[in-house]
Amino acid sequence: MPRMKLLCSTALAVAVASAGCSLAQISVQVEPERASVVSGEPLVLDIWITNRSGTDFLLQRHNGWMKREIVYPDGSVRAWSPPPAPGDSGYFGMGIPAGERRHLSVVSPETAMLVTPGEYRMIVDSPQLHLSVPIRFSVLPYDRATLESYAEHVLANPKPEEVENNITVIEVLTALRGEVGEPYLCRALRQDSTMIFHAADRLEELGDRGSVNCLIELRQLYSARDERNVVDSVLRRIDAKTRDLVLHSEIREALRR
Repeated sequence: MPRMKLLCSTALAVAVASAGCSLAQISVQVEPERASVVSGEPLVLDIWITNRSGTDFLLQRHNGWMKREIVYPDGSVRAWSPPPAPGDSGYFGMGIPAGERRHLSVVSPETAMLVTPGEYRMIVDSPQLHLSVPIRFSVLPYDRATLESYAEHVLANPKPEEVENNITVIEVLTALRGEVGEPYLCRALRQDSTMIFHAADRLEELGDRGSVNCLIELRQLYSARDERNVVDSVLRRIDAKTRDLVLHSEIREALRR
């Protein structure tokens, strides 16, 4: 368990114990889901929050609610800035009733871009939780077979205790290297059409034959108007960018149906 610091307005508490670190009212425990990741795989953080107070606690998960820095093997440090959240996001609130414990997963897409094998640290900061904690993890050399096995596992095993388990799955699959994550992402979108709102930007970014074929298939599967509108918008944006005349023709034909 990593060394953790929790600050409040009147006190500083530091604990190094297997149970994590706690103040009088809120206890927070953070650890990586996997201590070693393959290059191209995002690190996923498991976070447990226990509300020991007598009143309910609302964790406001707005864009950028958790700040992260990565310390590279050579000692250099790079801060991560979250991209704008898609759609009308505002913030997501997670209520923790008095006396109860909640778990959430935080996907770190920036770690999927690490290409140099070695030992890394991530400094996790959450002003709302008054939390600052270093997480140690290793990056192993790129291995496509290992990444595909991991993607299959993620798709088949969403965390049942999380209300937003599908979002966690989508966040992991969108962070994986495109040639690996794309087919698994499409499979996830077949299972849950509402996740297209969270995956649209990634499919547009890829903009290749795989993503276009996926979008055309989803367009035929989705019956809800909002989801189909998102698919159509992404197809039109890809169509405006592509120089592939065959792909251009296929997109135009699909949109006419």
